[in-house]
Amino acid sequence: MKRLLFYIIPFLGVLIIFAGVVLFLNQNSGKGALQVTSVPQSQVYLNGQLIGETPLCKCDPKDVIPIGNYRIRLIPKEENTKPYDEQITINKSTLTVIDRTFGESASGSIITLTPLSNKKDTELMVISFPDKTNVFLDNNQKGVAPILLKDVIESDHELKLTKEGYLDKTLRIRTTSGFRLKSVVFLSVNPGIASSSSQTPLSTPQVS
Repeated sequence: MKRLLFYIIPFLGVLIIFAGVVLFLNQNSGKGALQVTSVPQSQVYLNGQLIGETPLCKCDPKDVIPIGNYRIRLIPKEENTKPYDEQITINKSTLTVIDRTFGESASGSIITLTPLSNKKDTELMVISFPDKTNVFLDNNQKGVAPILLKDVIESDHELKLTKEGYLDKTLRIRTTSGFRLKSVVFLSVNPGIASSSSQTPLSTPQVS
C-alpha cells in the first residue's frame, strides 16, 4: 500500500499543480502565492524560516507572500536524503509552483508567471537541467531548451521535455495573456542507462 501511494501521490500532485498557475488576487496587493509539493514529504524553509510542510500552499489572501526574491530550502523527512535549495521569485498576483522528487534520480520543476508590457502577448520560456533537451508543446517539437516561445495560444497545454539518457518529463501548464510563463525543469537520469553505462567489461577481446 505504501509503495502504491508513492506513485499515486506525485501523479495527483502534477494534475493539481499544473492545471493552472494564475492566482486571482487583488492586483494592488503587492503579494503572490506559493505552492510546494515533494516526494517524500519535506519541511519548507523560506529565507531560513520554516513556513510549513509539503504539500504546502500559501494561497489564501491572508497567507500570501510579499513579492521579491527568496531562497527556498526543502528538507526531506526521510533520513539520508540531501536537501534541495533554489532561488525563486514571488511575482505580484500570481502563483509560483515548485515540485520536487528526491532520490538517486531526482527531478522537479519551478513555474512562475511574469507580467508582459503588452497585455495581448502570451509567452512560454523553457529552461532545463541538463540543457539542450528537446521541447514539445502539445506533441509538436518546438526546439531545444533554453527556448522562448512567443505568441503561444492562451490555453491549457502539455509541455514535454526529452533527452537521451534521461527520463521524459511531462507537465500540464496554462498560459495566460499578458504573462510569460517560465518553466525551469530538472530531468532525472534514466537509471537503466546509468546502471548499464557504469558496467565495464573485465577484459577486452583481442582482434587478431
